Amino acid sequence: MHRVHFPHLPSSLVGQTIDVTGDEAQHALRVKRVRDGEAVELLDGQGGIARGRAEIDESVRSRSSKKAEPMLRVKVDQVDRLPPIAPRVEIWCATPKGSRVEDMVEQLSEIGVAAWVPMHTERTIVDPRDGKLDRLRRIAQESAKQCGRAWMLEVGLPSDFEQAIAAPVGTRVLLGHWTGRVLDGPPAVEAGGTIRLLIGPEGDFSTSEMDRAAAAGAERVRFGPHVMRVGTAAVVGAAILMSRSI
Repeated sequence: MHRVHFPHLPSSLVGQTIDVTGDEAQHALRVKRVRDGEAVELLDGQGGIARGRAEIDESVRSRSSKKAEPMLRVKVDQVDRLPPIAPRVEIWCATPKGSRVEDMVEQLSEIGVAAWVPMHTERTIVDPRDGKLDRLRRIAQESAKQCGRAWMLEVGLPSDFEQAIAAPVGTRVLLGHWTGRVLDGPPAVEAGGTIRLLIGPEGDFSTSEMDRAAAAGAERVRFGPHVMRVGTAAVVGAAILMSRSI
């Protein structure tokens, strides 16, 4: 199945032919080599999935000029609106170094996590800048196409530890730590609620942070017998929460 990101997919598109241009058309036509008549899914990242067939003028593919604007035409047969996965699972964690954060974002997307928020703590080493966050959002978009998720993983703005533990009503906050209890069942949240998992930096949460989290009502949990790297802990914790919650 060929999947393409296309913003805004109202139900009124059924029966219409829409034009996909820019990087998405470039990738579909010249990298994925989509053929005339092949099935195509359009994803808007906000719950919309449109299914249809490619209508391709092969002369477009053969143009050698870099100035030629690639265009993929799709005849839409069906548009579905899917609700977000419930309960909502958020991962708030320190940013792993180098390419590890990119691998983590891709894997969190595949698991079905709703949002990742880079969290600044007392011992944080890496604070992602705007350019890095933009790249991570592009990775989340590409991952959504690869795994066919209707709602794209949200890459949030950098937030501090106080914001992380000051969760809104309906949010259950878990703090991942090797001294926590084993999570032996699905966390209970009210309908429409959120599970927020906090993962600390390489140097761990400070004693003060642990105390403030406990005072705010965060529950300390662990997901294995060993201390894990940040990215590993985020992915493992997310996978366990998703498997026991959906």
